Amino acid sequence: MRGLWRRWRDVWPLKWRGTAIILAVSLALHYLALPQLDFVVLVSGIGMLVFVAYAVLGVWTGWFWLRWRTQRREKNTPSLRVSTEQWVDTGYDIPRLRWWPFLRVRCDWEGDFGRVTGIAQRSRVKERVCFRQRGEWQDIQRRLVVEDRLGIARVTLRHTAPVDFNVSPHPGALDAWTLHASQHGGDAYSHPLGQEEGDRIELRRYVPGDAARLINWKVYGRTGKLIVRTPERALCDERRRAAYLISAPNEEPVAAAAYIAVNHRLWSDEWLFGTSLAPEGVSDVSLAQSLVRRSGYQVEQERGAELSRYLGVLQRQGINVLTLFVPATTGAWLSTCMAALANYRGSVHIVMAIDESPSTFALQGSANLWRRWFWQQPKDSGARRADAAGTARTFANKGFQVVLFDRRTGQTLP
Repeated sequence: MRGLWRRWRDVWPLKWRGTAIILAVSLALHYLALPQLDFVVLVSGIGMLVFVAYAVLGVWTGWFWLRWRTQRREKNTPSLRVSTEQWVDTGYDIPRLRWWPFLRVRCDWEGDFGRVTGIAQRSRVKERVCFRQRGEWQDIQRRLVVEDRLGIARVTLRHTAPVDFNVSPHPGALDAWTLHASQHGGDAYSHPLGQEEGDRIELRRYVPGDAARLINWKVYGRTGKLIVRTPERALCDERRRAAYLISAPNEEPVAAAAYIAVNHRLWSDEWLFGTSLAPEGVSDVSLAQSLVRRSGYQVEQERGAELSRYLGVLQRQGINVLTLFVPATTGAWLSTCMAALANYRGSVHIVMAIDESPSTFALQGSANLWRRWFWQQPKDSGARRADAAGTARTFANKGFQVVLFDRRTGQTLP
Protein backbone atom coordinates (compact mmCIF):
# COMPACT_ATOMS: atom_id res chain seq x y z
CA MET A 1 0.00 0.00 0.00
CA ARG A 2 2.82 2.38 0.83
CA GLY A 3 4.45 1.58 -2.50
CA LEU A 4 1.28 2.49 -4.41
CA TRP A 5 0.91 5.71 -2.47
CA ARG A 6 4.53 6.66 -3.18
CA ARG A 7 4.11 6.01 -6.89
CA TRP A 8 0.95 8.12 -6.98
CA ARG A 9 2.64 10.92 -5.08
CA ASP A 10 5.63 10.84 -7.46
CA VAL A 11 3.56 11.29 -10.63
CA TRP A 12 0.81 13.57 -9.23
CA PRO A 13 1.99 17.02 -10.32
CA LEU A 14 0.02 19.39 -8.07
CA LYS A 15 1.42 20.37 -4.70
CA TRP A 16 -0.73 21.77 -1.90
CA ARG A 17 -0.16 25.32 -3.13
CA GLY A 18 -1.30 24.48 -6.67
CA THR A 19 -4.34 22.63 -5.32
CA ALA A 20 -5.23 25.60 -3.12
CA ILE A 21 -4.96 27.98 -6.08
CA ILE A 22 -7.30 25.82 -8.18
CA LEU A 23 -9.87 25.60 -5.37
CA ALA A 24 -9.74 29.32 -4.64
CA VAL A 25 -10.05 30.27 -8.32
CA SER A 26 -12.92 27.80 -8.83
CA LEU A 27 -14.86 29.29 -5.92
CA ALA A 28 -14.19 32.82 -7.12
CA LEU A 29 -15.35 32.04 -10.63
CA HIS A 30 -18.44 30.20 -9.43
CA TYR A 31 -19.65 32.75 -6.85
CA LEU A 32 -18.26 36.06 -8.12
CA ALA A 33 -17.12 36.17 -11.71
CA LEU A 34 -19.92 34.28 -13.48
CA PRO A 35 -23.02 35.35 -11.45
CA GLN A 36 -21.98 39.01 -11.17
CA LEU A 37 -20.07 39.25 -14.46
CA ASP A 38 -17.00 40.53 -12.66
CA PHE A 39 -14.46 40.60 -15.49
CA VAL A 40 -11.56 41.51 -13.21
CA VAL A 41 -12.04 38.35 -11.16
CA LEU A 42 -12.72 36.38 -14.35
CA VAL A 43 -9.53 37.47 -16.09
CA SER A 44 -7.44 37.07 -12.93
CA GLY A 45 -8.84 33.62 -12.24
CA ILE A 46 -8.31 32.41 -15.79
CA GLY A 47 -4.78 33.81 -15.73
CA MET A 48 -3.97 31.93 -12.55
CA LEU A 49 -5.40 28.71 -13.96
CA VAL A 50 -3.29 29.18 -17.08
CA PHE A 51 -0.19 29.67 -14.94
CA VAL A 52 -0.97 26.49 -12.96
CA ALA A 53 -1.44 24.62 -16.24
CA TYR A 54 1.87 26.08 -17.44
CA ALA A 55 3.62 24.81 -14.31
CA VAL A 56 2.08 21.33 -14.59
CA LEU A 57 3.00 21.11 -18.27
CA GLY A 58 6.54 22.23 -17.46
CA VAL A 59 7.19 19.64 -14.77
CA TRP A 60 5.72 16.89 -16.92
CA THR A 61 7.89 17.93 -19.86
CA GLY A 62 10.97 18.00 -17.65
CA TRP A 63 10.05 14.60 -16.20
CA PHE A 64 9.83 12.96 -19.62
CA TRP A 65 13.03 14.69 -20.72
CA LEU A 66 14.98 13.45 -17.70
CA ARG A 67 13.57 9.96 -18.07
CA TRP A 68 14.66 9.84 -21.71
CA ARG A 69 18.13 11.16 -20.87
CA THR A 70 18.50 8.74 -17.96
CA GLN A 71 17.68 5.75 -20.15
CA ARG A 72 20.15 6.91 -22.79
CA ARG A 73 22.89 7.62 -20.26
CA GLU A 74 25.97 5.44 -20.52
CA LYS A 75 25.87 2.53 -18.09
CA ASN A 76 29.15 3.34 -16.42
CA THR A 77 29.84 2.56 -12.78
CA PRO A 78 31.26 5.52 -10.88
CA SER A 79 33.82 4.69 -8.23
CA LEU A 80 34.51 6.60 -5.03
CA ARG A 81 37.07 5.99 -2.28
CA VAL A 82 36.26 8.61 0.33
CA SER A 83 35.69 9.03 4.03
CA THR A 84 32.67 10.33 5.88
CA GLU A 85 32.08 14.02 6.61
CA GLN A 86 33.71 15.15 3.36
CA TRP A 87 31.97 16.76 0.40
CA VAL A 88 32.89 15.04 -2.87
CA ASP A 89 31.65 15.09 -6.46
CA THR A 90 30.08 11.83 -7.56
CA GLY A 91 30.59 12.51 -11.26
CA TYR A 92 26.84 12.52 -11.91
CA ASP A 93 25.15 15.56 -13.42
CA ILE A 94 21.74 16.46 -14.81
CA PRO A 95 20.55 19.27 -17.10
CA ARG A 96 19.21 22.43 -15.47
CA LEU A 97 16.22 22.64 -17.87
CA ARG A 98 16.78 26.34 -18.44
CA TRP A 99 14.80 26.17 -21.66
CA TRP A 100 11.59 26.19 -19.57
CA PRO A 101 11.32 29.32 -17.39
CA PHE A 102 10.48 28.95 -13.69
CA LEU A 103 11.57 25.29 -13.79
CA ARG A 104 14.28 23.70 -11.69
CA VAL A 105 15.55 20.21 -11.00
CA ARG A 106 17.29 18.75 -7.96
CA CYS A 107 18.62 15.33 -7.01
CA ASP A 108 18.49 13.29 -3.83
CA TRP A 109 19.12 9.72 -2.68
CA GLU A 110 16.95 7.13 -1.02
CA GLY A 111 18.16 6.11 2.42
CA ASP A 112 20.10 7.83 5.16
CA PHE A 113 23.49 7.80 3.45
CA GLY A 114 24.20 11.45 4.06
CA ARG A 115 23.47 14.85 2.60
CA VAL A 116 23.15 15.26 -1.19
CA THR A 117 23.16 18.62 -2.92
CA GLY A 118 23.49 19.97 -6.43
CA ILE A 119 25.91 22.63 -7.63
CA ALA A 120 24.68 24.59 -10.65
CA GLN A 121 27.37 25.05 -13.28
CA ARG A 122 26.29 26.60 -16.58
CA SER A 123 23.68 24.27 -18.10
CA ARG A 124 24.32 21.32 -15.74
CA VAL A 125 23.73 20.51 -12.08
CA LYS A 126 26.59 18.50 -10.60
CA GLU A 127 25.84 16.14 -7.75
CA ARG A 128 27.80 16.39 -4.51
CA VAL A 129 27.43 14.17 -1.47
CA CYS A 130 28.65 14.14 2.10
CA PHE A 131 28.35 10.65 3.58
CA ARG A 132 27.10 10.41 7.14
CA GLN A 133 28.00 6.76 7.66
CA ARG A 134 30.65 4.42 6.38
CA GLY A 135 29.89 1.45 4.18
CA GLU A 136 30.20 -0.20 0.78
CA TRP A 137 27.46 0.27 -1.80
CA GLN A 138 27.01 -1.36 -5.20
CA ASP A 139 23.88 0.58 -6.17
CA ILE A 140 21.92 3.61 -5.05
CA GLN A 141 18.41 4.87 -5.81
CA ARG A 142 18.28 8.47 -6.92
CA ARG A 143 15.31 10.81 -6.77
CA LEU A 144 15.21 13.43 -9.50
CA VAL A 145 12.67 16.09 -8.52
CA VAL A 146 11.33 18.46 -11.17
CA GLU A 147 9.39 21.44 -9.79
CA ASP A 148 8.56 25.03 -10.53
CA ARG A 149 10.14 27.78 -8.47
CA LEU A 150 6.83 28.93 -6.99
CA GLY A 151 6.00 25.55 -5.46
CA ILE A 152 2.88 24.88 -7.54
CA ALA A 153 3.74 21.58 -9.24
CA ARG A 154 6.30 18.84 -8.72
CA VAL A 155 6.98 15.31 -10.02
CA THR A 156 9.64 12.82 -9.00
CA LEU A 157 11.64 10.36 -11.08
CA ARG A 158 13.27 7.44 -9.28
CA HIS A 159 15.90 5.20 -10.81
CA THR A 160 18.54 2.78 -9.54
CA ALA A 161 22.14 3.39 -10.59
CA PRO A 162 25.08 0.98 -10.23
CA VAL A 163 27.95 2.45 -8.20
CA ASP A 164 31.13 1.37 -6.48
CA PHE A 165 31.31 3.47 -3.31
CA ASN A 166 33.70 2.56 -0.49
CA VAL A 167 33.28 4.98 2.38
CA SER A 168 35.64 4.72 5.32
CA PRO A 169 35.16 6.41 8.71
CA HIS A 170 36.55 9.91 8.95
CA PRO A 171 39.90 9.79 10.81
CA GLY A 172 39.65 13.29 12.25
CA ALA A 173 43.00 14.08 13.87
CA LEU A 174 43.89 10.45 14.53
CA ASP A 175 46.28 10.18 11.59
CA ALA A 176 49.42 10.35 13.73
CA TRP A 177 48.15 8.59 16.79
CA THR A 178 50.16 5.70 18.26
CA LEU A 179 48.35 2.59 19.33
CA HIS A 180 49.79 1.33 22.58
CA ALA A 181 51.60 -1.91 21.81
CA SER A 182 50.28 -4.97 23.57
CA GLN A 183 53.03 -6.25 25.84
CA HIS A 184 53.59 -8.95 28.40
CA GLY A 185 56.32 -9.88 30.79
CA GLY A 186 59.61 -10.97 29.23
CA ASP A 187 63.30 -10.21 28.94
CA ALA A 188 63.80 -8.51 25.58
CA TYR A 189 63.58 -4.80 26.47
CA SER A 190 63.72 -2.70 29.60
CA HIS A 191 60.68 -0.86 30.80
CA PRO A 192 59.70 1.69 28.09
CA LEU A 193 59.18 4.50 30.66
CA GLY A 194 62.77 4.27 31.90
CA GLN A 195 65.46 6.59 30.57
CA GLU A 196 68.78 5.49 29.10
CA GLU A 197 70.74 7.50 31.67
CA GLY A 198 69.26 5.48 34.53
CA ASP A 199 65.98 6.95 35.68
CA ARG A 200 65.08 5.59 39.14
CA ILE A 201 61.58 4.63 38.16
CA GLU A 202 61.74 1.39 40.18
CA LEU A 203 62.47 3.06 43.55
CA ARG A 204 59.84 2.76 46.25
CA ARG A 205 59.52 3.10 50.01
CA TYR A 206 60.71 0.33 52.28
CA VAL A 207 58.06 -2.01 53.65
CA PRO A 208 58.55 -4.75 56.27
CA GLY A 209 59.84 -7.87 54.60
CA ASP A 210 62.12 -6.20 52.03
CA ALA A 211 65.71 -7.41 51.98
CA ALA A 212 68.25 -5.04 53.50
CA ARG A 213 70.57 -5.41 50.51
CA LEU A 214 67.93 -3.68 48.34
CA ILE A 215 67.96 -0.48 50.46
CA ASN A 216 69.50 2.53 48.71
CA TRP A 217 71.76 3.85 51.52
CA LYS A 218 72.80 6.93 49.59
CA VAL A 219 69.24 8.14 49.42
CA TYR A 220 68.78 7.27 53.10
CA GLY A 221 71.85 9.32 54.06
CA ARG A 222 70.59 12.30 52.08
CA THR A 223 66.87 12.23 52.97
CA GLY A 224 66.60 10.02 56.03
CA LYS A 225 64.00 7.84 54.26
CA LEU A 226 64.31 4.14 53.56
CA ILE A 227 64.06 3.65 49.82
CA VAL A 228 64.27 0.23 48.21
CA ARG A 229 65.61 -0.35 44.71
CA THR A 230 63.54 -3.08 43.11
CA PRO A 231 64.53 -4.96 39.97
CA GLU A 232 63.47 -3.08 36.87
CA ARG A 233 60.57 -4.67 35.06
CA ALA A 234 61.21 -6.05 31.60
CA LEU A 235 58.71 -6.15 28.80
CA CYS A 236 58.78 -7.54 25.30
CA ASP A 237 56.50 -7.18 22.33
CA GLU A 238 53.88 -9.84 21.74
CA ARG A 239 54.50 -11.12 18.22
CA ARG A 240 50.95 -12.36 17.68
CA ARG A 241 48.12 -9.95 18.33
CA ALA A 242 44.45 -9.76 17.59
CA ALA A 243 41.83 -7.02 17.40
CA TYR A 244 38.05 -6.95 17.31
CA LEU A 245 35.55 -4.17 16.55
CA ILE A 246 32.25 -4.16 18.42
CA SER A 247 29.27 -3.33 16.22
CA ALA A 248 26.86 -1.09 18.11
CA PRO A 249 25.37 2.39 17.87
CA ASN A 250 27.71 5.39 18.20
CA GLU A 251 30.79 3.37 17.28
CA GLU A 252 31.82 5.60 14.37
CA PRO A 253 34.72 7.31 16.24
CA VAL A 254 36.24 4.05 17.47
CA ALA A 255 35.72 2.52 14.02
CA ALA A 256 37.95 5.29 12.69
CA ALA A 257 40.63 4.26 15.19
CA ALA A 258 40.30 0.62 14.13
CA TYR A 259 40.50 1.58 10.46
CA ILE A 260 43.70 3.56 11.04
CA ALA A 261 45.21 0.71 13.04
CA VAL A 262 44.47 -1.70 10.20
CA ASN A 263 45.58 0.70 7.49
CA HIS A 264 48.94 1.50 9.12
CA ARG A 265 49.54 -2.04 10.33
CA LEU A 266 50.10 -0.96 13.92
CA TRP A 267 50.26 -4.57 15.06
CA SER A 268 53.01 -7.11 14.43
CA ASP A 269 53.44 -9.12 11.26
CA GLU A 270 51.19 -11.84 12.66
CA TRP A 271 47.81 -10.38 13.53
CA LEU A 272 44.12 -11.22 13.27
CA PHE A 273 41.19 -8.83 12.94
CA GLY A 274 37.54 -9.66 13.38
CA THR A 275 34.04 -8.22 13.57
CA SER A 276 30.62 -9.76 13.90
CA LEU A 277 30.66 -10.11 10.10
CA ALA A 278 33.78 -12.31 10.28
CA PRO A 279 34.02 -14.03 13.69
CA GLU A 280 36.75 -16.31 12.30
CA GLY A 281 38.98 -13.28 11.74
CA VAL A 282 41.04 -12.12 8.76
CA SER A 283 44.73 -11.27 8.44
CA ASP A 284 44.62 -9.39 5.13
CA VAL A 285 44.67 -5.60 5.23
CA SER A 286 42.18 -5.05 2.42
CA LEU A 287 39.75 -7.58 3.89
CA ALA A 288 40.06 -6.01 7.33
CA GLN A 289 39.37 -2.55 5.88
CA SER A 290 36.30 -3.89 4.14
CA LEU A 291 35.07 -5.39 7.41
CA VAL A 292 35.39 -2.03 9.16
CA ARG A 293 33.47 -0.28 6.39
CA ARG A 294 30.69 -2.86 6.10
CA SER A 295 30.17 -3.11 9.86
CA GLY A 296 28.80 0.43 9.88
CA TYR A 297 25.33 -0.35 8.53
CA GLN A 298 24.50 -3.67 10.11
CA VAL A 299 20.91 -4.23 11.10
CA GLU A 300 21.73 -6.35 14.11
CA GLN A 301 23.93 -5.27 16.97
CA GLU A 302 26.60 -7.29 18.66
CA ARG A 303 24.92 -10.33 20.18
CA GLY A 304 27.96 -11.73 22.00
CA ALA A 305 28.00 -15.07 20.17
CA GLU A 306 30.31 -13.67 17.48
CA LEU A 307 32.78 -12.32 20.05
CA SER A 308 32.77 -15.61 21.96
CA ARG A 309 33.43 -17.46 18.74
CA TYR A 310 36.29 -15.10 17.92
CA LEU A 311 37.84 -15.55 21.36
CA GLY A 312 37.67 -19.30 20.85
CA VAL A 313 39.62 -18.89 17.60
CA LEU A 314 42.27 -16.88 19.46
CA GLN A 315 42.67 -19.56 22.12
CA ARG A 316 43.03 -22.30 19.52
CA GLN A 317 45.69 -20.32 17.69
CA GLY A 318 47.55 -19.39 20.86
CA ILE A 319 46.96 -15.62 20.60
CA ASN A 320 46.66 -14.23 24.11
CA VAL A 321 46.72 -10.45 23.46
CA LEU A 322 43.52 -8.77 22.25
CA THR A 323 42.81 -5.14 21.39
CA LEU A 324 39.07 -4.55 21.65
CA PHE A 325 37.59 -1.48 19.94
CA VAL A 326 34.36 -0.63 21.74
CA PRO A 327 31.85 2.26 21.55
CA ALA A 328 31.94 4.90 24.23
CA THR A 329 28.23 4.66 24.99
CA THR A 330 26.67 1.89 27.01
CA GLY A 331 24.02 -0.40 25.61
CA ALA A 332 22.90 -3.98 25.29
CA TRP A 333 26.26 -4.88 23.74
CA LEU A 334 28.11 -4.18 27.01
CA SER A 335 26.62 -7.05 29.00
CA THR A 336 27.13 -9.55 26.18
CA CYS A 337 30.69 -8.35 25.72
CA MET A 338 31.53 -8.71 29.42
CA ALA A 339 30.01 -12.21 29.46
CA ALA A 340 32.17 -13.24 26.50
CA LEU A 341 35.34 -11.81 28.04
CA ALA A 342 34.73 -13.59 31.36
CA ASN A 343 36.05 -16.87 29.93
CA TYR A 344 39.01 -15.34 28.10
CA ARG A 345 42.37 -15.90 29.79
CA GLY A 346 44.47 -13.55 27.65
CA SER A 347 45.38 -9.90 27.99
CA VAL A 348 42.70 -7.46 26.84
CA HIS A 349 43.28 -3.81 25.95
CA ILE A 350 40.20 -1.64 25.49
CA VAL A 351 40.33 1.19 22.94
CA MET A 352 37.57 3.80 22.96
CA ALA A 353 37.09 7.01 20.99
CA ILE A 354 34.72 9.94 21.26
CA ASP A 355 33.96 13.21 19.51
CA GLU A 356 34.48 15.93 22.09
CA SER A 357 33.40 18.68 19.70
CA PRO A 358 30.28 18.36 17.52
CA SER A 359 30.56 17.65 13.83
CA THR A 360 29.87 20.52 11.43
CA PHE A 361 30.06 18.56 8.19
CA ALA A 362 26.45 19.35 7.29
CA LEU A 363 27.29 23.04 7.06
CA GLN A 364 30.32 22.63 4.82
CA GLY A 365 29.81 22.80 1.09
CA SER A 366 26.29 24.15 1.34
CA ALA A 367 25.27 25.93 -1.84
CA ASN A 368 23.22 28.65 -0.09
CA LEU A 369 24.47 30.98 2.58
CA TRP A 370 21.19 30.96 4.50
CA ARG A 371 21.51 27.19 4.96
CA ARG A 372 24.84 27.71 6.69
CA TRP A 373 23.10 30.00 9.17
CA PHE A 374 19.83 28.19 9.75
CA TRP A 375 20.62 24.55 8.93
CA GLN A 376 19.74 22.39 11.89
CA GLN A 377 22.65 20.32 13.06
CA PRO A 378 22.10 16.56 12.66
CA LYS A 379 22.50 14.28 15.57
CA ASP A 380 26.20 13.66 15.95
CA SER A 381 27.44 10.12 15.35
CA GLY A 382 29.90 10.19 18.22
CA ALA A 383 29.78 10.18 21.98
CA ARG A 384 30.92 12.60 24.64
CA ARG A 385 33.29 12.13 27.55
CA ALA A 386 30.43 11.91 30.04
CA ASP A 387 29.00 8.97 28.10
CA ALA A 388 32.40 7.30 27.92
CA ALA A 389 33.04 7.51 31.67
CA GLY A 390 30.56 4.78 32.59
CA THR A 391 31.77 2.42 29.88
CA ALA A 392 35.42 2.94 30.76
CA ARG A 393 34.68 2.41 34.45
CA THR A 394 32.93 -0.88 33.71
CA PHE A 395 35.96 -2.27 31.90
CA ALA A 396 38.46 -0.82 34.36
CA ASN A 397 36.68 -2.48 37.29
CA LYS A 398 37.29 -5.83 35.61
CA GLY A 399 41.01 -5.16 35.38
CA PHE A 400 41.19 -4.25 31.68
CA GLN A 401 43.45 -1.51 30.39
CA VAL A 402 41.37 1.28 28.84
CA VAL A 403 42.61 3.95 26.40
CA LEU A 404 40.29 6.80 25.39
CA PHE A 405 40.92 9.01 22.34
CA ASP A 406 39.29 12.15 21.01
CA ARG A 407 38.82 11.78 17.27
CA ARG A 408 38.49 15.52 16.67
CA THR A 409 41.79 16.47 18.33
CA GLY A 410 43.71 13.19 18.25
CA GLN A 411 44.55 13.46 21.96
CA THR A 412 44.51 10.74 24.58
CA LEU A 413 41.96 11.65 27.24
CA PRO A 414 42.51 10.80 30.92
